[in-house]
Amino acid sequence: HLIPNMEEALVEMKIPFDFEKSIQVFHLHFKEGTTKIYCLSGENYQRLVGYNLAFFGSDETDTSGHETAAEMWKKAISRVRMGPHRQIYSTSTPEGYKFLYDFFIEQPTKAGALKSVERDCTTIETYSEMEIDGYTKVRRTIHASSYDNPFMDKSFISSMKQNYSEAQWKVWALGQFG
Repeated sequence: HLIPNMEEALVEMKIPFDFEKSIQVFHLHFKEGTTKIYCLSGENYQRLVGYNLAFFGSDETDTSGHETAAEMWKKAISRVRMGPHRQIYSTSTPEGYKFLYDFFIEQPTKAGALKSVERDCTTIETYSEMEIDGYTKVRRTIHASSYDNPFMDKSFISSMKQNYSEAQWKVWALGQFG
C-alpha cells in the first residue's frame, strides 16, 4: 500500500511530484531541486548496488526474516553516503526477537552502550552510541504504542485488548518486542 499512500500524502501536503511506475520512483519537486524516492523490496536488497543515497527507510523489516533483514541493512548502510545528515530507519511491528531486536537492543547491550530515555508512560525509547570502525554510530529505538497514535480509534484499542492474548497485546498494541 506504499505507493497509493505516498501519493495521497504528497497531494495532501501539496508537494508536486511525478511517479515513474515502471521503475517505482517518485520525483518530488521542490524549489531547491528534485528529490528521488526509490520504492524497492527489502527481499531484493541486491538491487541496491549502484545507488548513492542520502537516506534509507525500511517498513516491516522483521517480516523478512533475520538473515534477509541483516543483509538488507548491511547493503543499505553501504549505499547511504550522500548529504550532510545521512540516516537509516525502520518501522516494524516488533514480533519476536529478530534482526531489529539484535541490532538495536542486543548488540548495544553487549557493548554496554544501551541507555533508556525518559518518555511518557506508553512510549519506550532507548539510545546508544558505539565506536565502530573509527566512527561513532548512534542507534535509537522508539517503541510507540497504539495509544500514541492520534488517528487510532480508542474503541479499536479496547477491542484489541479484549481479543488479543497478553503476548499479542504487548507486540501489536504496545509496540514492545515479544
